[in-house]
Amino acid sequence: MESIIHPDRIESVSFSDNILTIRCFCCVYKEDIASQERVRTQVPGRIAIELFAPDAKTIGVKISSRRTVPRAKSKVQVPLKASSGCSVEETAKDIVFKNGMFEARIAKTGEFRISYYFCGSPVVAETAGSAFCGTGKGSISGASLEISPEEHLFGLGPAGASVLRNGTRVKCGIPFIVSSASYGVFVNTTLNSDISVGADGMATTFSVPEDEIEYEIIVGESIMDIFSTYELLAGNRVVPHVPQRGITLKIDNNYSITAEDIMTSIRDLSTIGMPVTELWLGGSWHPSFDRASFMWDLARFQSDELFARALHDAGIKLGLAVTPAISDGSPEYSEVLDCGYLVQDKNGKALVLSTDVGNVGIINLGNLAARNWFTNQCDVLLSRGADFLEADIPAFILKALEENVEDSSFVTAFPGILNTALLECEIRINGRNSVSVIANSLRAGNQPIPYGNILRTKPADFCSLTQTLRSAVSLGMSGVPEVNIDVPFTSDSELFCRWLGLAMMSPHYRLVMPPEKITAEYMGDVSYNALKSLSGIRSRLLPYIYSAIAEGASFSVPVMRLLESEFPGDVFARGLENEYMLGDSLLVAPVLNSNGEARAYIPAGTWTDLFTYERIQGPRYINRKVDTDSIPVFVRPNSIIATRTSDSSHGHSLLDGLTFMCFALQDGQTAVCEVFEQGMNASGILNVTCSGAKITVEAKNFGKQKRIIFAGITNIVSSSESVPERTDYGTVIAFTGNELIVTLG
Repeated sequence: MESIIHPDRIESVSFSDNILTIRCFCCVYKEDIASQERVRTQVPGRIAIELFAPDAKTIGVKISSRRTVPRAKSKVQVPLKASSGCSVEETAKDIVFKNGMFEARIAKTGEFRISYYFCGSPVVAETAGSAFCGTGKGSISGASLEISPEEHLFGLGPAGASVLRNGTRVKCGIPFIVSSASYGVFVNTTLNSDISVGADGMATTFSVPEDEIEYEIIVGESIMDIFSTYELLAGNRVVPHVPQRGITLKIDNNYSITAEDIMTSIRDLSTIGMPVTELWLGGSWHPSFDRASFMWDLARFQSDELFARALHDAGIKLGLAVTPAISDGSPEYSEVLDCGYLVQDKNGKALVLSTDVGNVGIINLGNLAARNWFTNQCDVLLSRGADFLEADIPAFILKALEENVEDSSFVTAFPGILNTALLECEIRINGRNSVSVIANSLRAGNQPIPYGNILRTKPADFCSLTQTLRSAVSLGMSGVPEVNIDVPFTSDSELFCRWLGLAMMSPHYRLVMPPEKITAEYMGDVSYNALKSLSGIRSRLLPYIYSAIAEGASFSVPVMRLLESEFPGDVFARGLENEYMLGDSLLVAPVLNSNGEARAYIPAGTWTDLFTYERIQGPRYINRKVDTDSIPVFVRPNSIIATRTSDSSHGHSLLDGLTFMCFALQDGQTAVCEVFEQGMNASGILNVTCSGAKITVEAKNFGKQKRIIFAGITNIVSSSESVPERTDYGTVIAFTGNELIVTLG
């Protein structure tokens, strides 16, 4: 790199097609040893800064110096265009770019700086002279935003150590951060962004290895509002498929298991009341000698179509892992090689790797013809009975690409291209309302992918369990609302049960073990009983969980949320990372230690233990000793939780056979519960209003079989339909109509 240059004095200003373009002279900064101050020196060249508004609450910024990359090779991920309705004003001090109530103020004198205001109040500002561009080889472009002393920042993909990203420096594939100060930043690129969140001072600095950079500043009334705007920018989401009952299994690369083994085990599990609802084969469907292909092992699976049909007849969906590679023992290898569909090395030859299972070539997903060939193979898998696909990129493939391919942008984008290709395949076959792609490596622009997989990088222990929780929450705070958590089986029953408890209270999970091993003899009574109990809890809570997922699909808000994002005014909720909100109403405090104890912070109001109906007045901290077959879950005040009985969960609408559990209803207020049908094709709404001694229940679009539980209310003297049944925890009323009037004594 020759040097880093910064914008200096403004040379010219123009406003055309709703784009404000500012051309600046250039300067460099050097440290004066004597005064220990930063000295600015003007140098030749120009830097252009463009401001535009792709959305009413977004201002986009492009910074460029010497543009050397043709537009056709642009690394911008999401094509965002300037909207209408913007204006430019000039004051004595600033040039003001206005986008409704959101505006950017550019200082006319002194060091170049952009400050952002929403509704007249300051939101965030660039540090003085922070925008920069590199010249020469290894060019780099970026900018810095100030961090206030009380500000918390989240995002940047899976977290690992901490959801809170202050003090973090990372090369990031999902360059989106959201601030407790109610703004977000999206660096719009396919490349790995280098992002420092306060690691080099009180500033967020982001850069890309290019001669230009584009980033968007998003504002909103709340963090959730910012996610909704981000979803509009990043692309419309699909509706994830969610298992309606039973357990979800993953068979992790077992090359001896047969179709007969699987079906026998599944029938046995159904007999004992533990039905399987999804089966993910990983790479187990391949022959052991040819694991990089699109060929089924016909010795173990005599007919893939008959096997899939047998699963479907049992109510089970089938998922397969797909690798963008082809072995030289596959019948398709010669075709792929001759057509030039394989990635080439630096010498222009096909990049073929020597592995334990033979020689493997990597399919060039950056080549349109090669990608079409690859997606055609995936379409065949789906058309012959597979329901879902998992993006599987072994580490050795990524390493080989990094070492042998000159185009680093292609290497970085490769996992994202695979994710998008598989999503397009499922949409073509299944439509947009029942998609379940699981991606193991997400990139910017992959937000429509249904499930981001939480990869475990350490051996299974309580430290990696904690990392799994924080990575799941952080991925949600990065604009990926739904995640999948794989549960590794371990002989440590305490660890297994706690991992299972966390996974059951997440958008999607898979139990990683062969179905024939799901027995009390193999697992042990503690683990086996916990699996039955916790899977039953999830099945009953499915209407609520699916509705939270539907909200995530509609508005891109996380399903697993930090308390800080739900209760921004609660100083005690700040920085809490070992508990989370599941949707709007459930606070989950997983057990993350071997002594079976959970410590949870309960925000203000009257919260209720979902299982014991204990009422807890917040704000306060509580400690609980938790059984292995349970997980601490607390219900927000004035909430309604929709549940189902286990016997009504198979083959029925999610809008029928529901029990509505009302907690801590507040006088003069209305509690609302919306439940979505699978595929989000329909929804039902229940309103419960308390007014003195009268409670009014209004139901719309639900089936006739309904029950309502008023937790903690035992003084009901009459109801307009059926006879109230008093219990130890409240009152239960069955009703079939659309309105229920309850009178309190």
